[in-house]
Amino acid sequence: MGFGVLFFLRAVAEFFDGAANWAAFGVLVADGLTTPFWILGGLSLWHKQPLGYVRGAGLLFQASMLFVGLLAFFILQPFAAGVPFAPVDFVVILVMGLAVFVPFGLFLRGAASSLTGS
Repeated sequence: MGFGVLFFLRAVAEFFDGAANWAAFGVLVADGLTTPFWILGGLSLWHKQPLGYVRGAGLLFQASMLFVGLLAFFILQPFAAGVPFAPVDFVVILVMGLAVFVPFGLFLRGAASSLTGS
């Protein structure tokens, strides 16, 4: 929920400042469309609604895939565009992704243990 609020506010602020290019504008639109779902999913988890757990799994998966895709982009960019690999950017995105990867892993572990009864 917190990431949803922060990303949404960043998208709104950058939208009104003017996107630097069409790719940046596309990211702002994507953030503006997905982050409200992060917020609503977080609220339903906070209220311990059964549907919130389903939403939580889906939203954590979506956020994880966002970071996985970005990390893959950093790995493939030198081959596709001929630019040098940016190790600092890669590590920063990896550390940021841990804020989603770890809760998603814990969520899956909790879901698996509740299914098996242990």
